[in-house]
Amino acid sequence: PEGVVHAELVDDAHLPAPLPTAAPPRPVVDQHTNLAPGDPLPTEADQPTYTERDIRVSERTAERLKNQSKPKNTSR
Repeated sequence: PEGVVHAELVDDAHLPAPLPTAAPPRPVVDQHTNLAPGDPLPTEADQPTYTERDIRVSERTAERLKNQSKPKNTSR
């Protein structure tokens, strides 16, 4: 009959393991990756994390860099 559900009560210890909520970190491997025997694959979780402060310069520094002369050790 429709609307009837057959169920079984089980102890929590016998429930299946829950699925992880987040995907596992992706491997980061390219043509320059060298791994010795036994080394784990590097993943995105192993990479450093950066904040805005790490990649931005102040207005004062930006102005100074804009106004400085070209490098003397290159012809570019």
